[in-house]
Amino acid sequence: MFTATSSSKRRRIQNCPLYDLLQGGGLLEEVAKYLAPPSKIMFALAVTPPKSPYDTIMAKKVSSSIAGSNWDTLDFGEIEKELAAKLSDNDMSAILVHIDAARKVKRLKLTNCTNITGAGLRPLLFSTKIEQIDLSLVKMHQKPELDPEPPISCELVLPILDSIISGAGAPSLKHLQFPYKWRKDRSANTEFHAFLGRFRNNSEAIICSVCSKNRGHSWIIDDDDDGEYGTVFDMCCICTRYDCFTCTRNNNRRVVHFCNVCDRNYCAECTPMVPCGGGCGAWSFCVDCKPNNCANPSCTEVLCDDCFVDCDECNKGWCWSCQENDAVDTALRCDGCWGRVCCGECSAKEEVQNGVHRCLSCNKSRCDNCRIKECKGDNNCRSCMKMVAPQLMELTMEQNQQLKNEVADLKGKNELLRVENGNLHSKNIELRDKLSVIRVIAS
Repeated sequence: MFTATSSSKRRRIQNCPLYDLLQGGGLLEEVAKYLAPPSKIMFALAVTPPKSPYDTIMAKKVSSSIAGSNWDTLDFGEIEKELAAKLSDNDMSAILVHIDAARKVKRLKLTNCTNITGAGLRPLLFSTKIEQIDLSLVKMHQKPELDPEPPISCELVLPILDSIISGAGAPSLKHLQFPYKWRKDRSANTEFHAFLGRFRNNSEAIICSVCSKNRGHSWIIDDDDDGEYGTVFDMCCICTRYDCFTCTRNNNRRVVHFCNVCDRNYCAECTPMVPCGGGCGAWSFCVDCKPNNCANPSCTEVLCDDCFVDCDECNKGWCWSCQENDAVDTALRCDGCWGRVCCGECSAKEEVQNGVHRCLSCNKSRCDNCRIKECKGDNNCRSCMKMVAPQLMELTMEQNQQLKNEVADLKGKNELLRVENGNLHSKNIELRDKLSVIRVIAS
């Protein structure tokens, strides 16, 4: 085996191009200035291969000069989505170890890291620095559902979170955003549900931003009937502002609101919120989530999915107020089957099958299929019959043709039976003749 003296090792390191670049005034550092923070760490890891003969030199210079030392926030949403989606648990672990995340990172956002199981978060064990972790894997103002579901695992991540909130030092963690795949199962007997209670008892004490009083620990909603299940109650996901119930009640207003599109809480200063204009009273949106807008150009209402009636053909939608306004051409829902929705413009098109119309006489909104079925039954409204007269006539002609075909088919079968009957009659005569011959011979 080749053995090198210390002087020969020194010569090889000094002749290394990366060593020359670092010694020459920081060319790598200049390159790193143009990279997003997570990319800086990956760049630093790339130029310091493990078990390299010049590891020591690189580690001292690269860690501070390329990756930097200020790591209050590590957000993987700052790099390309495709790159974040390729990161493995080994990559994540190497990144967190390289910047000493357990002692430096306050906010960790795993945006678009859809390839990790959570094992790569082990360098965060017993961290007393981390304050906020976003495990949702999606950007803010984006629906939380992912298809296919990511592999991130409760079994691997929850022990790490438990070590943070129950470690020897005072816990600093006060805000968590969980993956939707964990939150959609609201069973009280799951390990995730049990963790929600442990977090409430052991997370960092929170201070009201209005009265500055200690209001206990962060509270994650664990009511399985609540749409906000698994989210931190009344705390902004951006600035982690918290307003206690007493101050909210005294001021008669909520400053922190839950967005029913992206399933996050925002304060009014970080993201403006708008209520649903459909009259349901239970929905609100952050304006960046682009909720449903009424298709009436004169209407400015924004709507939740429950209050939004959209045409099955053109996908335009209208609010309930415009729905009740006869002067506005809106989508009509069939009151017969409650499945078909179509606007007047689309219903008037010849190529559109099964449009929806309202009868001015009986005031019934029906799709063509339901109206035809009712007109053939006990609906004697002449206006309804007139509306579907062409379809009724066509249907009657089709049924008449079908009956004609059945009659022709029966005639054909009858002819076949007649021929078969003649054949059987001939065979019967032949058998009787043979029987007569046999009797003559026998006598």
